[in-house]
Amino acid sequence: MQFIDLKKKITIRNYNLSSTTLIKVAEETNRYIQDLFSAFQSSDFDLFKSLGQRNISGFIGEIYKNILASHSNELLTNPHPDGRPDILLLDSNEAISYFKSCFSIINNRNMPIKDLFTPFKYGGIEIKCSIGSAGKKQTNDFINKTGHRFSLYEPRVGYINNITWWAHHSSSVNLLGLYYDYYEKSNNLPQIIAAFYSELDESDWNKVSHGNKNKKKTSNTSLNKTGLNKMKSNCLFYCSDSPYISQLETMNILL
Repeated sequence: MQFIDLKKKITIRNYNLSSTTLIKVAEETNRYIQDLFSAFQSSDFDLFKSLGQRNISGFIGEIYKNILASHSNELLTNPHPDGRPDILLLDSNEAISYFKSCFSIINNRNMPIKDLFTPFKYGGIEIKCSIGSAGKKQTNDFINKTGHRFSLYEPRVGYINNITWWAHHSSSVNLLGLYYDYYEKSNNLPQIIAAFYSELDESDWNKVSHGNKNKKKTSNTSLNKTGLNKMKSNCLFYCSDSPYISQLETMNILL
């Protein structure tokens, strides 16, 4: 896959992260996914069928964030599983000193303190993935062509009409939003196609849904129209294949 680099950058305080670096991370992530699938396939285990569509987006984000953090001395993955943002920015002695104070000794182990990592005082980058969404017409067109609804390992390019990102909270965040698809030229494996970025605040999210307190549903929200426009107006890079360029153009992302 070839990417078109829009030569932009993410700036947080005095820290800059170029779209060229983000492309390198996407390429490494895509190769990692391919290699991982092959390793599991040799054991007759279908990795993505096991994960299911609901978990694949988060899985790709986990891979991307760890590779991204490895590219910079100032970036570190959040050590708490419920922490936010996903990647911490330690760009000063003050931030580093504070980070070191966010742990406690439990059973002779240095454990992260949840309240100090959700959120982390000095911020960083939140990473979310989306395969896009289809309206009723696009879904029906796909069903008429294939005889079934969207499934694993089937490219959705040409059938989505929006890209959105979901979260468990509506806090302010520096959001790096990844868009992926089942990429035909990579054996229909999930691959990162494009990336977007914006600084968001609480007003950019829909009202958080907490669901039924007697059920195990976690809270969730998604970007509202304002938040989506912020993200889609700042594309950092995208796949150079014409079907994906056309897909992004139909969503008024590439003008």
